[in-house]
Parts: sequence; C-alpha cells; structure tokens
Amino acid sequence: MFSIRSMHISHCPQVLLLVLVAGGPCLHAAREVLVSENYVGTFPYYLTRIGTGVAGTVRLDLVRDYDGLFGIEAPGLLFATMSFDRETQDLYELKVNVTDAMGEELAPLISIDIRILDQNDNAPRFLRPSYSASVHQGAKPGFSIVSVTATDPDDPSLPNADLRYTIFTQHPAPTADLMFQIHRMSGVVSVSEEGAVSLDPSRVDEYQLAVEVKDMGDQKLGHFTRVNVTIRVTENIWLPPPAVTVSENHAGPYPMVISKVQWNADGARYQLERPHGQLAEPFSIGDDGNIYLIRPLDHEQQAEYLLLISAVDKAGMLYDEPLELTVTVSDVNDNAPACFPHSYRALLRETAPEGTELVTLGAVDADDPSTENAHLSFRLVRQTPLAPGDPVFTVTPSGLVTLATAAHNRTAARYSLNITVTDRGGEEGGLWAECLVTVEVEEVNDHAPAFPQQQYGPFTVREDTGLASPIATLNASDADRPGTDS
Repeated sequence: MFSIRSMHISHCPQVLLLVLVAGGPCLHAAREVLVSENYVGTFPYYLTRIGTGVAGTVRLDLVRDYDGLFGIEAPGLLFATMSFDRETQDLYELKVNVTDAMGEELAPLISIDIRILDQNDNAPRFLRPSYSASVHQGAKPGFSIVSVTATDPDDPSLPNADLRYTIFTQHPAPTADLMFQIHRMSGVVSVSEEGAVSLDPSRVDEYQLAVEVKDMGDQKLGHFTRVNVTIRVTENIWLPPPAVTVSENHAGPYPMVISKVQWNADGARYQLERPHGQLAEPFSIGDDGNIYLIRPLDHEQQAEYLLLISAVDKAGMLYDEPLELTVTVSDVNDNAPACFPHSYRALLRETAPEGTELVTLGAVDADDPSTENAHLSFRLVRQTPLAPGDPVFTVTPSGLVTLATAAHNRTAARYSLNITVTDRGGEEGGLWAECLVTVEVEEVNDHAPAFPQQQYGPFTVREDTGLASPIATLNASDADRPGTDS
C-alpha cells in the first residue's frame, strides 16, 4: 500500500510537495517539482524531501549536480544553490542513487524533474530596430503595408508572452482619424478607412508611426516596447493599361509583347485570365508584368478579347481588384468574296424596254463589314454571245443587272453573263470571285407575216389544167424568232 503525505519545507513555504511513502523497496517513477524562477530568498533553496521507500539509514547522491547547482543534505532534502532562469533552462532532470554506507545499491535510481515556472521578467522585443515601408495612394481599407513582429522570451503559453500591438502616435496627423491601423494580435499595419480616402502624396508623402507592443494580453499591466515605423506614400501605378489593337495574322515573332502592367511594390506575382474563369490563351504574362501574345489571331474567329490582370502575393492573395485590358483584332483582307448563290437565271421578254431590271446579285465576304475589306463591287466582264454595238446588259456596282439596249439589238434567245464581285470597292489588288447569270429571252408575237412583193401575176392558166395544179409559188416571212409559234 502507498500513502500520500503532504509536507512543507521550512525554507520554501510556497512549494507544496506530494511525497509517496512505501513500506519497502520499489521502482521509483519520475516525480516533478515545480519551482518559480528568480527566487530572491536565502540559500540553500530547499526544493523537496526525497523519499526512498527503504527502511534504515540510506545514502543519497546526485548522478549529476549541474555544476553545483543542486545538492542533497540529510535527511534527504534536495536544495538549489542559486535561483533559476526559465529562459536559460526550464527543465532539470535529476537522478539520485540510493545506497548504504558501503556504497551498495539499495533501490533503483530515483528520477526527479525540476520544472521552472515562468515569471513576467522579460519585455517584448521587436525583430528590427525600426521599420520602413510604402503604400500607394488609393489603397483599399485593410491593405497590408508591413508586419512589425515582436517576440517575448517568456512562456508562450502564459499571458507573460501574450502580446498586443497598438499605434501609439502618428505624425503628421492631418485628420482626426489615423491613416493607418494595426492588427492587435499579429502586428500587421494596414490602411484605415480614413487612409483609403485621404492618403495623398501631394499633401503628405511620409508618416512616422510609434508602434507599441505590450505583454500580459488585454490586462492593463505588463511590459511594453515601442518602435518607429516610417511609411512613404506613393502614387498609384496599378492602373488599367490602354486598349491594344493587334492585326490579325501578324507575322510575329512570338511571343510578342503587347502591353505591360506594374504593381506598386516589388515582389508581386501576376496572373492573367479571361472572364468567367476562361484560360488566358493565346495570351500570357511574365514576372515583369509584360503581357504577351503567343500566336497569330484571326479576326473572323474572334474580333475582341477582354483580359483580367491580377497582382498577388506569395500566398496567391490579391493585392487589389484585377485590371481589365481590351485587345481588339484588326481586320486584314484575307477573305475573298463569294457569290450567293453562285449562278442565277433570269427571264426577259423580248419587248422589255431599256432599263428593265432583271436580277440583283448577292455576295458575302467574311472580312469586317465596317472596313473596305468587305466593300463589294460588281462588274460585267463578259457577255456571250456578243451583240453588235453596245452590250445588251449592264451591272451596277451593287449587283443590279439591267437591260441596256434598244429592242433591235436583242437578237439571241439566251445570253450568258460573267460578272465579277471584288472587295475593297473594286479597286486594284482586291480579292474577287465570279458570278454566272443566264438570261432567257422570251419570244413575243409582235410581227405580222409579210410577202416580199405587193402583187403577183397575172398568170396564164390552160383551160384543161387539172385541179390542185400549181400556178405559182408565193413566199412570206415573219420577223419573229424562227422555231417558235410566232
């Protein structure tokens, strides 16, 4: 059976010890003694009484006394010869030999852990003697500027090292509210609501902050330290780049720089994408903010691109809202027109007057309709068969085929017209295509038959001439088209 006995050491009344007492030899588990650092009482400083569980007279010896820091005196009192500093060492692991007067071991080694308790004996310390940073005009509220980190050697699990940050002063102070704010727990200095509106390098281009860090958390008492923080205000250069125009089918070389952006400070990384999460291809952006086109563009496939440009920190967090860049693909004359449809048939009454409209031709061009590349013009290049004198037909630049001659020039029953349509308004060098028009002339019975002479005879006929005997042959002609009912 084990019993628990509490006892006080006269020289150390603030330490309550729990000692296991046994009736015979046993294995001793490590016991822990909690001792506060910075003891200012008399020495030796008694820490605990060592129980051995062995009857009779025993001898106790430390395996290691840490250069005389620890000792044991009868009857088994463990003591220290000087005070402890937790920040130097917070745990001492002691081993005690239990022997008789002849040095014979009477029990296993006794393990005693001396754990040093923390006192708030250290003020927090900033990692740098001073800090400097810059912020651009127009930075949004909460925009991080600089982290003024401090450390405290005291126990981080206790309020002794629980740090709080505040801005003690700001100079100059052009408004009642501070231009900057600080996160009480992390020490990150950022732009305040007032600063987002009022920071202007043309008025004040530099601010001096006194930042204070205090331990003991939100308690009023505690150690504090202050550090100077210089913040320069710069003009905002994170601005949308001007719109870019790139000719389609550009010869390169690729990748080709088409624009550039720059964040307000070094160390930013850039990202490029298109709206709705689309990939930025065929565009890319470099670490220097240069925006590249990586292959030729096709105006007919896509005439305009909208790019979103972001500046992010090492963790991928946005510094500010993305910028927009519009890339317009200018058209080149890389598409020939096409007749639509390719061939036409028209019917013309032979009595139709000059100027009669026969058909209006249509054509398409895939190039930009707002440019000369898709400005189409029609022209008659061949008529089959040819007619004496002027051509029978004419074509306007817009593609209207009309009758161009008087009736006596229309001699054929069918005409084939070869008509070209040319872009760039028909100017030299434009691309062209050919349209075919077949004109069928509809016969009209507009001529009476006619004899070649007004009178025939007189003829002499024998009286015995039989019935149906030929007397004379009369010829007549008709100006209407042969082979027709006319």
